[in-house]
Amino acid sequence: MVLGGAAGILRWSLSSLWTGLPFIAALQLLHALTFGASHLGAMYFLSRTVRPTASASAQSVYAAVSSGLGSGLVMPLADALYADYGRRAYLFMAALSAGFSAPSYSE
Repeated sequence: MVLGGAAGILRWSLSSLWTGLPFIAALQLLHALTFGASHLGAMYFLSRTVRPTASASAQSVYAAVSSGLGSGLVMPLADALYADYGRRAYLFMAALSAGFSAPSYSE
């Protein structure tokens, strides 16, 4: 999860600096690391904390909350921020990534 968040911080921070197509296309490669590391971290967490008989339900809730509810709440806010701040709005996404990359010391 920390690796995914760190990649997100880098990706969104750099996205706020330049808008050229080649640069943005190269930055999109970081999306693979952002998503992949975060998803694997979430699946690892679920595998350690959820009973095997409830794993399918837990994965469904995770998918619905992260992809559905999370995106549904952030997209209108991101739209408003981009309208007001242009590419500097990507710094908001970097801040979100920082929040999700904070290590948990609960174990």
